[in-house]
Amino acid sequence: MSDNYTLTEKVNFTADRQALSTMETFISRAKRISLGSAFAVMPARIGELPYLLAGMARDALSAKDDGFPNAENAEDRAQGYCGLCSELTVEKLIEGYRRGLFPFAHVGPFKWWSTPQRPVLAFADFRIEKKIRKLIRRGEFSYTLDQAFPDVVEACSGARDGKTPLTWLRPEMMALYNDAHKAGFCHSVEAWDANGALVGGAFGTAVGGLFIAESQFYRTPNASKCAYVVLNRYLKEWGFSLVDAKRGSPFMYQQGYKDMPRADYLAQVRKIADAKCGPSAWAVDPALDVAGWKPDQAA
Repeated sequence: MSDNYTLTEKVNFTADRQALSTMETFISRAKRISLGSAFAVMPARIGELPYLLAGMARDALSAKDDGFPNAENAEDRAQGYCGLCSELTVEKLIEGYRRGLFPFAHVGPFKWWSTPQRPVLAFADFRIEKKIRKLIRRGEFSYTLDQAFPDVVEACSGARDGKTPLTWLRPEMMALYNDAHKAGFCHSVEAWDANGALVGGAFGTAVGGLFIAESQFYRTPNASKCAYVVLNRYLKEWGFSLVDAKRGSPFMYQQGYKDMPRADYLAQVRKIADAKCGPSAWAVDPALDVAGWKPDQAA
């Protein structure tokens, strides 16, 4: 969390960034740029492109500064584009989240966004499928917190079955989240099979009482769903108020996420951004009942 953050690891952070930057080969980079460009001009999105390009041109020509754009001034005709962001650091990532912004880019410079409707989860609305509860109860997987963070991030950046192999988790973003993990802001949950193989997980960023769900993955069916229940049980136990998915997906809405208008979201974040939630070291507590958790009940 923020009270654990220190710059004493700055040199190591830089070294890790340089190492991770080599993960993307020339061919992989060319493929990402091609797929990202194709994604931007799909029929469902091409109408937004002129507004996005106009905003980017304006920001590129304006005077450089280290400030943050105002989330309330987002260009909703371009999915909530707010502005270009210079080199991302842990400090900028966390401050951006505190201001209701998030960084994202398949290709080109990273950009700050604030969507008009933010998919968020209040724990009372969280839905746990019966089959998932049964899998957790019978111990289909074992779970850990923060024990394989880099592996989880790398797995989340991988191609998904049946989907275009395009990811926003570029090497720079992977390095940034690894830095933020070392600084105590980013955390992971891992699901392991009986042979000790990592088969699912998720990671996100904690900012006060807000948890930003960044990404998840699975190698065995239902592993990530089970891990996600475990993660949310601990977030609830530790006093977090809200989980933010940044951009919605069918899976998130099935889990109980609901769209919150930007103004309401920004007001909520201002209320909880300075809360002290979670221990200094995240670890599984065998005494905490996950399988029996009833999110819609106060206890």
